[in-house]
Amino acid sequence: MPDISVPSTVVEVERAPRRSVSDDSLTNNVELDEKAALNLKIANPMAGMTHAVLLEDGRHVAMIYLQLPSEAAALSQGAMVAANPGLIDTHPEYFEQESIDALKYEREHPWKSMPPTLIVVVVINSLCAAVQGMGM
Repeated sequence: MPDISVPSTVVEVERAPRRSVSDDSLTNNVELDEKAALNLKIANPMAGMTHAVLLEDGRHVAMIYLQLPSEAAALSQGAMVAANPGLIDTHPEYFEQESIDALKYEREHPWKSMPPTLIVVVVINSLCAAVQGMGM
């Protein structure tokens, strides 16, 4: 059996000094704005892109990466909805009526399109996790 030992040396870590709330309020506001912008970008990386860029990116993915030219329009529309879900209400001219109806139905009934097998798997896994947690 190999010998597993923990080194006895301790490493000192330097920490930045804490600032009070009143220190550099202007700098803190700028940092908060940058953090808020970063959080928004992480939450929705496509937010803020122009419609032309989203349409072109959707076509590019369909043609180059997926090699499905017949789905280029659907992927372009999907990119636009992913960037701004309210776009189907504000700019319906970008979408076919069938797509608008499907997207509105999905928004009004979010659980209807979920496969029943997925729901069963989630419930079973949740019960297994609860039973395992009770055993500990």
